[in-house]
Order: sequence, then structure tokens, then C-alpha cells
Amino acid sequence: MTMELRAEITTRIKDYLQQYIHTPWLANQNALNAFEHQWLDARDPAELVNYFCLQMDLYPTLNAIGFGFVTGQQILVRKHADGTKRVIASPDIAKQMFSLDCQAFVEIEAQTDVRQQNWYQIAMQQEHNAWSPFYAAAETPANQHSEIRMALSRVVMDNNRQRQGVLRAELALSELNEMLSELDADRSGMTFLIDEEGFLVASSRQNTAFIRQSRTSAGLMPGSSISHLQRVAALDSDEHLLSHATKHLFGNLGGDLKELEFCHKTDFMLGDERIFIQVTPFQEPLGLQWLIVVVLKEADFIQYKHNYFELSSWLLIAGLLLLLLLGWMLTRIIIQPITVLSETTSRISHVQWGQYFPDSRISEVQQLSSAFRRMTRQLQEIFYTLEQRVTERTHALKQSMLALEESQSALQKSEARFRAALKYSKIAVFCHDYDLRYQWLYNAPPVLAQAFGKTDDELLPAKAAMQLTSIKQRVLTTHLSARQEIPLSVNEQTRFYDWIVEPTYEDKRNDGKQAVSGLICVAIDITEHKQATTELFEHREHLEQLVHQRTAELQTLNYRLQGEITERKRIEALERQYMEKLAHTSRLSVMGEMATQIAHQLNQPLTAIATYSIACKHLVKQIPLPGNDDKQEKVQVYEVLDKINSEAQRAGEIIRHLRSLSQGSKLHKAKLHINVLVDEAVNLISVEAQWHEVRLALRLAEKLPLILADKILLEQVLLNVAHNAIEAMDAIPKSSRLLTIGTQLTNDNQLLITIADTGPGLSKEAIEQAFTSFFTTKKHGVGLGLSIGLSIAKAHEGQLWAKPNAQGGTTFYFSLPVKPVDNELSDE
Repeated sequence: MTMELRAEITTRIKDYLQQYIHTPWLANQNALNAFEHQWLDARDPAELVNYFCLQMDLYPTLNAIGFGFVTGQQILVRKHADGTKRVIASPDIAKQMFSLDCQAFVEIEAQTDVRQQNWYQIAMQQEHNAWSPFYAAAETPANQHSEIRMALSRVVMDNNRQRQGVLRAELALSELNEMLSELDADRSGMTFLIDEEGFLVASSRQNTAFIRQSRTSAGLMPGSSISHLQRVAALDSDEHLLSHATKHLFGNLGGDLKELEFCHKTDFMLGDERIFIQVTPFQEPLGLQWLIVVVLKEADFIQYKHNYFELSSWLLIAGLLLLLLLGWMLTRIIIQPITVLSETTSRISHVQWGQYFPDSRISEVQQLSSAFRRMTRQLQEIFYTLEQRVTERTHALKQSMLALEESQSALQKSEARFRAALKYSKIAVFCHDYDLRYQWLYNAPPVLAQAFGKTDDELLPAKAAMQLTSIKQRVLTTHLSARQEIPLSVNEQTRFYDWIVEPTYEDKRNDGKQAVSGLICVAIDITEHKQATTELFEHREHLEQLVHQRTAELQTLNYRLQGEITERKRIEALERQYMEKLAHTSRLSVMGEMATQIAHQLNQPLTAIATYSIACKHLVKQIPLPGNDDKQEKVQVYEVLDKINSEAQRAGEIIRHLRSLSQGSKLHKAKLHINVLVDEAVNLISVEAQWHEVRLALRLAEKLPLILADKILLEQVLLNVAHNAIEAMDAIPKSSRLLTIGTQLTNDNQLLITIADTGPGLSKEAIEQAFTSFFTTKKHGVGLGLSIGLSIAKAHEGQLWAKPNAQGGTTFYFSLPVKPVDNELSDE
């Protein structure tokens, strides 16, 4: 029973402590969320005070809550025992509080700097919730427990990670003393809290845990005359039972309370009395580590047990007499049916559903029996439903546990592989916080082995520290990774490292963007690589010297062969030029004869077409056309006849130009813009493209220079190549047919025209022979179009060639040299 009593008391203390310690964290977290969502503004002191007053009403265990500004000023809302609130504010802050919603007295404190107080400094160093040491408030009378307090503080940052100040939620230790004193352990037992060093925190006997001394110090609150709080060791306590219990604990635990991880129960003799002790560790996530000690005296417990047993005996005897008096009346009428009903219900509680509830002569018992029958059926249905759901949940839980075990195993294997990969490598990994302090490092070089919590300026020479700090600051500012080679000197030995710096991010901000929280750096030792590179460079220079010597020796021998090789090349070049001229002459001869015959045969029909179109135009003028709008219809007919006449003349002009080219006559060059030429050619191509359902696309460069060229011949080359491309795309689906014509100026001052199709394309062998006379891949082709186009290109000192496309189809390239245009030349 003593074990159960001690465990019950410890559980109640732990529950209270968890709620007591968790309250400041909730208050700070609520305020921090309000700042992040811009519900609170540090520039509005009245708004802060109203919010803090609401927090004080929401969390009664809080003694005070406030905010310390980065300028050294503060706002503090404190609650007194009578429930009233008092606002303590710095002079400049108090002037800005025009109106307050809460009923609180505003007191202006003396001009002090909160940045010198321990709770403010601890929060600024850690940038998260942190407990301050115990301190005393100046406004409380001396030698009172309520004056001893501790605060949980948290730094507040804006969206740009600029510090605005520190939140502070304060607790009074008197709350702990009152809670412990209210626990009814026994008449002379006690409970108390100590830390792992053995210093007293709180006690149920209202013993003070501190001794106050009147001196001045910057570590206390503004206006306080208390400079130092001397902790009271539990061994030195004036309370006889407390000091002896602590002494026994130190002896039983080997003199070190820090090793206590689990609940420990023991007892000892104090004089003639046996004392029971239970000590339980209490650890808070933010750093508080206390021990809960429950002390009970055996004599008091036995007396309490004896009194309880005596009272229970008398009550039992009275109850038996009463039962005997009423038993004979109830046994047959009520007790027996109820007993049967109870036994049946007990069997049902053990999931034995096939039970019978007996009837009774008493209507109430009969109704109870009927109700139990209905309840049994409902319980049976609920039991089967729950059993099925438990089975499903158990299966799902097993699957989740298996998945979790697999994830943990994979994570452990991944970490093991990572450490194994880096263990024998020359790669070091570092992590920095936002202030560029080393927070984690692995496989670091000796110069950075003790870098935890320090910056590069504290570890490295000035030059290397400046280089590293510069690159890291740039990554923090730009959020872009960086890489740089940096030498580090250790014991007059320089080693070279390839530094790679990447930003790390925290949770998303209110605007949806991620904020940089620090850096991760990778340093690769490249000293041996640089040394090997230097040696390789020196070795290469030596080899180059040897090669230079051998080259000089071979040059003499090569001079003897150069004459023979040069002569042979000259002879081969003459032979090649002769063969090319012979082939060209033959080709021009054939083309000349064909052009002459074609011109002779076509001139008369073309002349007739032009003449007939003019005659038709005169006839239309004289003959009225059917319809209401005779004039408009005649205009349309005139336009068609003009186009027929123009095209007939253009065909005759093409034939004359081709005949002149084949006969070696001078070209009819004129100044022209290549994009204008392409536009005119596209107007002629578009009709044929529509017939074949081919889409046209133009990619013409702007600001191209003028050139001197024969417009008719160049236009004929474009039409021939475009015509071949359109016919080639008949073999592919209509949705894929696309003809793209483009112009551009190349780096070597050439105008380049490209004609690309999406057809089946030409093979490598077909492209090599495509510009040969009378070679064709068409069933009814002649094979002279590309050959004539090549001759026209060469006559303009240009080139015409083709290449297959990577995605299918063929692209033809037509290049023309750009030369200065003589303005005196005619634009024939």
C-alpha cells in the first residue's frame, strides 16, 4: 500500500508539473503565431498589452508575460494574488500606449536595458524557447517565496529573419510549494523537488529554496536590490526529514543523481522510525531536469491504516445487522431473481451470448430482465462489429509497423553507407546556422576539428576566413549555390580544398516562399590532385622539349619529301580541275541545247497566252456579264487576266535567263533584299502548298544586308527546291506536313537560305547524287532541277547542299556571299 500511495502522489505531481511547465510554452507559441500572421505588431505597444492581458486570463498559472525590444525597452503584464493586473513599461514605450482595453494599472519603470538580463540573452543565443535561471522580482517584499520566479523566453523574427525582440512568460515557484503542500501524504511525511545537483526547488513544508542577498547586479530585473540568489542544497536544509532523506538518496545512488533514469524506491531508518522514499526523474524537453521525492513515515502509515481498519470494522458490523434484518424479506422476492440475473449478466460479460434471463413476479425485475435481453442482443451486435473493426485495425497497424521498420532499416542503411563512403575519403561535410557558426561537422580537417559553435574568423587565418565568409555570405544573400577553391595553412603546410556551399531552408513563410535557415558545405581535399597536376605539367614540358628536338631532326628529312609531295599535289589538282571543267562543259552543253529547244518550243505558246489574255480583257470590256453588279465582276475578271499575262511573261523571262546561263552569258544582277525575294516566292508556292495541304512557316532574320544577284534565277532555285519538298511530303500524314523557309546571316558573312520539310527524307547516297544531272528519285522526274540550282548558286559564287533532319525530313541550304553594293549599279 505504501508503494501505491507513493506512486499516486508522484503521478499527481508529474501531471501538475507537466501542465505547469507547458503553460509558458503555449503562451509563447500563441504569441509567436500571432506575430507570424501579423495579428500582432511590435510597433503598437497598446495592442501588445491587450493581447498579454488576454493571455493572462487564459493561463491562470502564469505570473507575468511580456516582450523585450531589441532597443532595450520592455512591456510586462504581471498578475497579483488578488487577480489585478499591473503593466510595467519603459518610459518611451509607455508614452505610446494611448488606450488599453484591459483594466490594468500602468507603471513606468526606471530606465533600464533588458538586453542585459539573463532571460533576454539566453533567448538571443539559442533562437528558440529557453528557460532562464531563477531570479527575484524587485517589487515583492523580502523573504517571501512568491518573489522567486523563472521565465521561458523566445526570440521573435519578422519574415526577413530580422530580430524584433524576445517574448517572456514567467512562472512563480510559490505555485509549486502550494501544490506540494496540498497533497495529503500523511501527518508527518513530505514531498519536495530537487535538481540533479541536489539543490532544492520546492517543498511541501514551505521551506525556502533560496537565500536572498542585497547587492546590485545587472543580472536581475530593473530596479531590483537583489543581486544574487544563493541556492539551498537539500543536504543543508533546516528541515530534518528532508536533509536526511536526501543524504540517504545520495548514498544509495552512489553520490550522483544524474545517473537516475527510472523511478527508484528505497527506505531507511531514522532513529527508531522506518522512512519510505520514492524518487522519480522529471525531464522537460526544453532542458529542465528535476527529481520528485516522496517521503512517508512507517509509523504514521500504520496508525492511519489501523484507524481506517477500526472504522471499517464497525461499519461492517452495522451493515451485517441491517442485512440480517432485511434478508428474510428480500431473499425469495428480490434477491434470488436478481442473483440469477447477475450470474447471467456475468456470463454475458465473458462473451457467452446464449444465456436465458428468467421471468419474475416483480414487475420492475421483469422489466429489468427484458431490458437485459435487449441489451444482450445489442451487445452481441456491437461485439461482432468491434471484433471485425479490431481485426481490420490490427492488420492495418501491422502493415504500418512493417512499413515503419522497413523505413527505419533503410534510413539506418543509408546513414551507414553515407558514413562508410566518407570515412576513408577526403570529403568533409559541415552545417552552419544563419550566423555562419558551425553546427555539425563530419570528417573535418584538423584545423576545423574543434569548430562546433564557432565561426571561420575564430578558427582560420584572416585571408582564408575572409574568402570563406565572403562565399557563404553570398549564398545566404542570393540563395544560389557557390563553388570555390580555397587554401588552408596548418603548421606551415598549405592544403587546398574545393568548397561547395548550398543553402538550407526551413518551413515556408506566410508569402509562400522558403526562408534560408543556414548552409551546408562540402570540402574536398584536392592537394594531392594539384601536386599531381603540377608534376604532370612539368613532365609534359620536358616531353615537349624532347619532341621539339626530335621534330627539328625530322624537319630536315621532311624537306626532302615536301618537294615531291607538293609536285604530286599540283599535278593531281590540275587533273581534277581539268576533269571538273570537262564535266561542267559537258553539262552546260547539254543544258544549253535543252534550254534552246525548250525556249524555242515554249516561247510561241507563252506569247500566245499573253496575247490571248490581253484580247480577252478587251472582249470583257465590250460584253456585259450576267448579274446585278456588272462592274465589280469585270474588275475580278481583269485581275485574273492580268495575272495570266504576268505569269506568262515571267515564264518567258525564266527561260531566257536559263538559256543565257547555259550559254555562259553575263548574269542580270541587281540590288535586292533576300527577305523580299522569299516573300514573293512564298506567294507562288502557297497555292501548290494548299493543294497538297502543307503548312508554311517563315523564320526570316531582320536587318539583312542587300546583295547583287539575278532575281529570276534565285527565285527559280527556291521554287524548284520548295516544289520537290512539297511533293516529297505526299507520303506522310496531312497533319505532319510542314515546310519551313528561313534566312540568316552567318558568322563568315554569308546569307543563308534554309528550306526544311518533314517528309520521309533522303538517304545519304541520294543526297550525295542529288545535284548530279539526270539523277532523280521521282517516277516521272527529269533530274535537272537541283543540278540547275547548283549551277545558279555557283554562278553567284554561292553553294547549294542538303542534310537530313534529326526528326525526319531534309533541309536544303542555299548560301550567297555578301559584298559591298555599288549604288551606281542599275536595278534591272
